[in-house]
Amino acid sequence: PPPPVTTTTTTSKKRAREGGAAGDEENDGFEDPPEAAASANENENADAAAAAAPVSPREVFGNLHLLARHFTRGRQEDAHELLRLCLESMDESCLLNAGRAVHGGSGSGSGSGSTHSTRPSPHAACGPRRSKPPTVVERIFQGAFRNQVKCGACGAKSNAYDPFLDVSLELPRRVHRVRDALELFTKEETLEGENAYKCEACDALRPATKRLTIHEAPAVLVIHLKRFDLFGGKISRPVAFDEVVELSGHMSDTAVESRGPRYRLYAMVVHAGSSVGCGHYYAYARASGGGGGGGGARVALPVTAAGAVALLKLVAEDACDENPAAAAVRDGHAAVLRSNDGAGDVPSLRRKTRQVTPAAAIKSAATSLLSARDAASASVTSQIPTRWEKLGDLALLPSSSFSDETVWTSDVRTELWPLVAAALGVGRLAKQAEVSRGPKRESRAVMVYDPKNIGGWVELKENGVIYTLDVTKVMFSSGNGTEKHRMSTQPAAGETVVDLYAGIGYYTLQLLKHAGVSKVYACEWNPNSVAALRKNLVANEIDERRCEVLEGDNNRTAPRGVADRVLLGLLPDSERAWPTAVAALRPETGGVMHVHGNVASGEEDAWARRLEREVAEMAATAGMDWAVRVEHVEKVKWYAPRVRHVVADVRCAPRRLATAWAVGVNAATSPRSSLTIAGEGKMRARRNPEGAVVAVAAAHSCRAPPLSDGTVRRMHRPTERTFRGEGGPVRTRVPCVLTGLDLGPAPWLWSPAHLAAKPSVAAADVSVHVCDSPHLDFVRKNFKYEVMKFGDLLESLSKETTTTGEDAKKTWLYLRSIGKNPRKEAAHALEQFPDLKAELKLPSDLLWGADDDDAYFSTVMRCSSGGTRLWTHYDAMDNALVQLHGEKRVLLFPPSAAAGLYLSGSSSPVVGPFVDGDGGVWPTEQYPAYERARRRAVEVILQPGDVLFIPALWSHHVESLHGPSVAMNVFFRELPRAAYPSKDLYGNADPIAAGKALEMCESAAKELASLPRDHKVFYGGVAAAKLLRDLRVETDVMGVTPGGSGHRTRPELLPGKWADAAKGAALAVAIVGAVSVATAGWKRAS
Repeated sequence: PPPPVTTTTTTSKKRAREGGAAGDEENDGFEDPPEAAASANENENADAAAAAAPVSPREVFGNLHLLARHFTRGRQEDAHELLRLCLESMDESCLLNAGRAVHGGSGSGSGSGSTHSTRPSPHAACGPRRSKPPTVVERIFQGAFRNQVKCGACGAKSNAYDPFLDVSLELPRRVHRVRDALELFTKEETLEGENAYKCEACDALRPATKRLTIHEAPAVLVIHLKRFDLFGGKISRPVAFDEVVELSGHMSDTAVESRGPRYRLYAMVVHAGSSVGCGHYYAYARASGGGGGGGGARVALPVTAAGAVALLKLVAEDACDENPAAAAVRDGHAAVLRSNDGAGDVPSLRRKTRQVTPAAAIKSAATSLLSARDAASASVTSQIPTRWEKLGDLALLPSSSFSDETVWTSDVRTELWPLVAAALGVGRLAKQAEVSRGPKRESRAVMVYDPKNIGGWVELKENGVIYTLDVTKVMFSSGNGTEKHRMSTQPAAGETVVDLYAGIGYYTLQLLKHAGVSKVYACEWNPNSVAALRKNLVANEIDERRCEVLEGDNNRTAPRGVADRVLLGLLPDSERAWPTAVAALRPETGGVMHVHGNVASGEEDAWARRLEREVAEMAATAGMDWAVRVEHVEKVKWYAPRVRHVVADVRCAPRRLATAWAVGVNAATSPRSSLTIAGEGKMRARRNPEGAVVAVAAAHSCRAPPLSDGTVRRMHRPTERTFRGEGGPVRTRVPCVLTGLDLGPAPWLWSPAHLAAKPSVAAADVSVHVCDSPHLDFVRKNFKYEVMKFGDLLESLSKETTTTGEDAKKTWLYLRSIGKNPRKEAAHALEQFPDLKAELKLPSDLLWGADDDDAYFSTVMRCSSGGTRLWTHYDAMDNALVQLHGEKRVLLFPPSAAAGLYLSGSSSPVVGPFVDGDGGVWPTEQYPAYERARRRAVEVILQPGDVLFIPALWSHHVESLHGPSVAMNVFFRELPRAAYPSKDLYGNADPIAAGKALEMCESAAKELASLPRDHKVFYGGVAAAKLLRDLRVETDVMGVTPGGSGHRTRPELLPGKWADAAKGAALAVAIVGAVSVATAGWKRAS
């Protein structure tokens, strides 16, 4: 099995006796408290008798919330945390029972306290709440560390003592055994240089040694292996451990070290699963009686009498080779003993109690009311139900139940219904009929047993949402529970949703209650469903302004051009409403359609392709040039034999935002769309190994291609080999969107409101860019910095999702988190905000290799208002943009286009409408080469859960779409650590050699500045051409002649017009010169 996450070992009985004797001798508080001793004596025999019986943890499982409020039944929780919380709860219970106050957590923290021991006791370090005698938990599990610093000059020692309940061991790359981890844990450190020790005896900084040792060994030693790395990833390699652990060499007292406490393996917690990111924990423990000497451990396994005879026969015939149990009996490792004879320690066995199922109880009650002939008739008994649907205190029986009135007469049914209700544990019964076909999906159920005349109204709770309905008028499908839950986890915070078949709010309520949508337009034309929907909105305390109920035909009532998301939850199909759904989406941004349908098994792909084509055609007919792609097909349930209920998630994106995406994922596009490049060259498509479609120029053309001619590569669940190996994005130096990565729950949890609820986040001070324009300009500094609480920023972003009209925001907010000491250290967001660490797993192994400490640089948190557009800039290091909330549009410029960005430092001054040439207007006077650079750019839309790899020197322009955005940005080095400036805090400082090259360019420009203009053009051009030629990158650098249809199409490398020709020539080669000089003589880390 995989290695244990937690290993628990215990001392032998001899060691326990020695510890007790030592405690008595030194009066260190190990004697039993009277109440504890009495309790132990009274229960000793009962505990021994119960030891052999199986124990169900039902009481513990049912009361997990008493151990910790955040523990939830049915959700993955940490086994080590459960052990710690159990021990702490037991400890506090002991204190309360003993009449002592509880002021803090057990076994944590440090402080001072009185002790009569000649050497410090671990209990003295537990603060003022710890008074003698110790609790049972302390006596068993608690030990103490000693942290000793010894001055290298005078030899003075400084000791600090801390209690512990377990020992947490780090697992760096070189550690493969528990004993090695222990050695590293107690290894002596040297303090010198900047880390020199301030010796109180010398009253000066001195070199010193520091060592953490175990000062008091506990009776039971718990070892915890820390299998999470710095970025939340799992350390999956095996770690070996021995059955016996000795603390020789790890103790403070040299006298104790000589003999060393010895611990024998007692129990361990093991993780099993297909990967380290999923699976289950289970535990091994020695059977009762197995402690101490090791010869008395016995496990009793029940076997039938016939099985026992068969085993003994195999032993007698010496035919045990194929039967391990018989071989164990033959070799004396096991014995076959008779139960219930009172001999030895053999447990008493009982026959298994037969549980009567509800179906069996119904059948027994029904047949008891019939004649013997009818009870034996297969056609009659087939009408006795074996399945039903429980809705609150009402059970809904199938329409075929007890249907033959000649057998199930009114008198029989009068006796039968109370018996059926009792068997099912309900107070009412209804009988289903076929649901009406058509969009209204009306129920035809009838009440058959309603002794209190309540009627058909029921109330039930599913996934935290209250549903009320009248089962005789409205249908409810429990089989759609998985789809309701999926809707609740959609990344839809701040969105506007149109539900074309809302019903009683099956999916609408999940989106409103859990997904944080801003508003839902709920269309429904069944008046009974509308009545139930209105009741459910009230029952779930949904603000009426967040849900507008539109009664009537959705073709007439559905709003147009408002939705980010449209739901089409009608079976057997919703095709009549596909055009309505397309019209409901925002024409400028598109959105997502969740299309339900019944599809023959095996035909799901064909149905999805047809859906793509028809939606694209509908969009084109409506005048919207969209790319359409079915991103996912969810298989909800079997609707009929070989017919599935499926839901397709259809992404519709305008071509101006998604051409690159559409080609990259091979999506259908509107007929108006074309993959032909304007000009002489055309495109052909080829598939790369990952299946993405890559556009390749068929013939070279110097005419500027259209916007977004290229694609951003996509890789689903890439491996280290496909991502960082030959042909991968890291080697080829191209951006790539990574999908399907295990990032933890952050992509569906991290709304601004969720983050604001975390103490370490809300209380932190952050420096925020505040701007009166959505176009942030770093070169001109059109924003100001304001220091505010992170919680206040998040609250402002949360309000943006509901603020419209006259109250709409007049300022835009943007946060790029910085280090704790922003003048000295880079940002490490997950360390600065520890509450976030449990919910986000950064894919460090994939991106750069978690064990490469020199590669990682920083982790930056980015939060911004909807609509914020960040100035175009480049970073000198590789980075990954992890989108976690909201959508982002990212525009990416290849390094070869840098000359047309007019970079000042690492930032471009081209901002506002000029970035995209809105309305065909380009900044040709001030930035004549920008249009050509813009046409070289590619763009991509990021959804929560997407990870965009941005290679170093790829300039990028980022826009937050629709609503507020939250992302995490991780920077890591492409070049060796020594290649970068040591004082870089933001990852955008050029490599040292590149910085020198840029300085030389500036110097060259100054030298040429005094010459006449024709000299500047001539010598500046010659210098630029010579540098490119010497570096052999002439064809790799984009020409800087202004582009556009009205300009020359002849290839030109040098500028035709500059405000300052010499400075322009220097800037034209700066980026390429920086990269080439910096990488000269180096081999890429990859």
